[in-house]
Amino acid sequence: MKGRYMERRYHGHVGASVLGWALIAIGVVALAPQLGSVLFGGLVGVFAIVVPLLAIALAVVIVLGVLGLAGAVLAAPFVALVGLPVMALRALFRFCCPPHTDARQRRERATGRDVPPAQAPASQDAATEILRQRYAAGQLSQGEFQGMLINLLKERYIAGKIDQSRYEQQLEVLLQPPPTSDKVLRA
Repeated sequence: MKGRYMERRYHGHVGASVLGWALIAIGVVALAPQLGSVLFGGLVGVFAIVVPLLAIALAVVIVLGVLGLAGAVLAAPFVALVGLPVMALRALFRFCCPPHTDARQRRERATGRDVPPAQAPASQDAATEILRQRYAAGQLSQGEFQGMLINLLKERYIAGKIDQSRYEQQLEVLLQPPPTSDKVLRA
């Protein structure tokens, strides 16, 4: 007897689950017409709210689009008054002063003199090429190589092959101290 008591206590009376499901089914069938009318009323209500909101949103988009186009048409002359001179000045600046030119080249271009940039003396003729080869082979020290390049530069200036400004520029390049920084040597 003790076993049946425990069975009823934990599992309920036999047939109680069937009765419970039957009551749920009867309740759903009894409430179906009322539930259907509530759902239908809700659908009509949502439709009555959503359609006017969509119409208002469409009207706002159309009005803002028209106002935006009107604003663009009205602003075009003012943009042209400011934008065209700015674009013209930028184009003029890019034409006159490209970023790769330095101040000296811009001054020479403005004064009308077209002077080619200074070339390194070591890339001008066969004599400097021979000196470079001897220096690379280890036959000349750096001081001897630099002195002989300076002498070749003097000979070109005396012979009239280069003018004084170019002579001074190339001499300045030759007299610069050799790079000793690690960054310069690695580059």
